[in-house]
Amino acid sequence: MTYPKGLSIHTIWDEIAYLLDSTKDLLSLALTCRTFKDLIIPDHIEYRHIRCSIRRQDVWKHLESRPRLTRGVRFLELLVEYSNVAPSNLLPGILESRYKGSKMNKTSDNILIVPKRSRRSEVTKENLDRFLGSLSHMTLLKGFIWVHQCIPPQGIVDISSVLTNTAHCLEGLSLIREYYDQSQYENLSIWKLSGLKKVILEYPCPASIHMILYSCPYIEDLSLSNVDSDLFQDIIQYANWNNLRRLSICETYSEEGPIFTRDYFTLITSFFDRHPNLESLEILDVGSAMPALPSSCLPKLHSICSDNKWLIPTFLSRETISRFVHLDCPIDNIDPENFPKLDKLETLSFEVPTILPKSFISFLSKAPNLKKLNVDIWNPEKFYDVVSADHASPAQRETLTSHHDRV
Repeated sequence: MTYPKGLSIHTIWDEIAYLLDSTKDLLSLALTCRTFKDLIIPDHIEYRHIRCSIRRQDVWKHLESRPRLTRGVRFLELLVEYSNVAPSNLLPGILESRYKGSKMNKTSDNILIVPKRSRRSEVTKENLDRFLGSLSHMTLLKGFIWVHQCIPPQGIVDISSVLTNTAHCLEGLSLIREYYDQSQYENLSIWKLSGLKKVILEYPCPASIHMILYSCPYIEDLSLSNVDSDLFQDIIQYANWNNLRRLSICETYSEEGPIFTRDYFTLITSFFDRHPNLESLEILDVGSAMPALPSSCLPKLHSICSDNKWLIPTFLSRETISRFVHLDCPIDNIDPENFPKLDKLETLSFEVPTILPKSFISFLSKAPNLKKLNVDIWNPEKFYDVVSADHASPAQRETLTSHHDRV
């Protein structure tokens, strides 16, 4: 068999492996024959997902000197050592980085973890240069989580520039930063990205909101937290993402008060009308009672999470509620007698301070197919009394008892 000039069989095998994003798919390919096993393990499978601090100069030096392996990185989480940020659902798995010569920790899933260093270490110019050199080889990068803390302003500009020029396949972006001077974020080249499908923004600046509104028409999953009320109004007034499936809004802030109120009802209704494919909605924002949405709004919504006690009983239509598969919200303000049948509901989650509301038992009768119940209650003894009640079916009682054991 002959190959194009300068192209070896090993290069072809590499290109085949580069087509696979997930470690599960890589492992499946590695099990087909010894040749792919020797190629993929460890050179590909341990480089798909890296979760590491920018201060780990040894890791970035290792990656910078091996562009063939670095090219295979699909998901990169750039975190500080003492960050409390949990692994994001933006990225599948928690595969960090492999570095021979570094003391590694291995999980039960055979995932290699880069150990943390002292939180006092500084981001030096050499640290930054090593990281930028590695990032420039990640041409197939699809997901990037970026914690901005402790990175100097010029470093933020440089990372943004390299990422924009290199990661043309980028689909997921998470920007997590502390709330301070926004001026350094306004002119970043990263705001020119246009192919993003999943975006997570915390304390977003005006430039980032402008990016998702006017440069990213393919967004399917959007999470926003600590959003200024003026920027949030821009979103609900001008956004038009035909593919939007999941929306999360957490902790909008305004000197004038909550956002999800009667005053914003027209804008919010118009936003939902423009996004009929929305399937999952998370609203963690204290609000007040609002008029009910038209029954034609949110025709595909089946999952909702909210701490707004007015969202379910007053805002969503009976038709919408009857389609719920997952429901996580306060129920003490809901009258079950006026509630539709919840035949599709599989998961119910809520929190109560001392005793379960009277509506709880009625909820059980409304959801005959309930499979999972999550109750955060401060008085487990009262919870057990409800479990023992004759109102609960045997299947529901078994679910409740199981949860009580965990409480």
